Amino acid sequence: MRALRLLPGRSEPVLADVPRPRPGPGEVVVRVGGSGVCRTDLLLPGGPRAAAFTLGHENAGWVYETGPGVTGVEAGDPVAVCAAWGCGSCVRCAAGREASCEQGRPAPSPPGPGRGRDGGMAEFLLVPAVRWLVPLPGGLDPAEAAPLVCAGSAALHAVRGWEPPPDAVAVVVGAGTVGQLAVQLLRALTSARIAVVDARPGALAAARLAGADLALPPGEVTSGTLTLWSAGRGADLVLDAAGTAGSPATAAAVVRAGGTIVRLHHRASGTLDVAALPSDTALRSVTWGSRDTLTDVLDLAAAGTIVPRVTTFPLEKAPAVYGLLRDDALEDHAVITP
Repeated sequence: MRALRLLPGRSEPVLADVPRPRPGPGEVVVRVGGSGVCRTDLLLPGGPRAAAFTLGHENAGWVYETGPGVTGVEAGDPVAVCAAWGCGSCVRCAAGREASCEQGRPAPSPPGPGRGRDGGMAEFLLVPAVRWLVPLPGGLDPAEAAPLVCAGSAALHAVRGWEPPPDAVAVVVGAGTVGQLAVQLLRALTSARIAVVDARPGALAAARLAGADLALPPGEVTSGTLTLWSAGRGADLVLDAAGTAGSPATAAAVVRAGGTIVRLHHRASGTLDVAALPSDTALRSVTWGSRDTLTDVLDLAAAGTIVPRVTTFPLEKAPAVYGLLRDDALEDHAVITP
């Protein structure tokens, strides 16, 4: 089968021929219906690496083949594949929070598909344990579900971890896929007034469609527009979904005393000056969600409560799509459909 691979000594992905995986005991092979192109793939270390692997950590499709001893799924079942694969035996994994696996230390997160292990940018994906499969609710296409595996699940995890006060104000910095889904989730699950900050006019327009009450470029934050809009109080919650060099400073500029900043990405390029924050500011870092948040965000999408903006591409276009992502030329979430 064809697969999009990162090779030893190479930092750009290439298409290559690889053997189709066969399941061993306890393993499942998924026929991939959609694999999301995530910006964090651009941050995978380049240069020498010990072994090649297939990209793609946002995956959904159909069970194709099961190995000996597998129960609970059968061929043809539509499934999403969890993005974080923990040890399965520590306290956090037992609670379904494999993204916080105790065995993952000192690494920032446990391994998973597309991060050193073969991911879903191929026709088939080998999943080593059935617990990493989540059933797709009826009517949800795998290509629509793929971005929810990472971006949607993490956004829901961030929103659920916040207890909004009366007349709450939330600010989302960055209106990419994660930011747009965060706006939709804030609109659906809270009564907060929502502002979005992004330098791209197209992203601001998408944020308004997603439900933002205010959408403005960074320059209008420093000019005081956001302060006036929030009646001088600032933001009770700031979701930094951009991870750019300037987004931490924007978050620090708009959060109010006693507010919360959530850094909603894998590896931020900017530094947050903690000394410049208002008193009692709480900080969180969210990289993944849990199995529960993935299940719930899939249900919300199936019900039409949230709608990820998706553009699909065939596998042959995947190298070019990563180039578009690097150039910031994608408005929707790109999903490869092998």
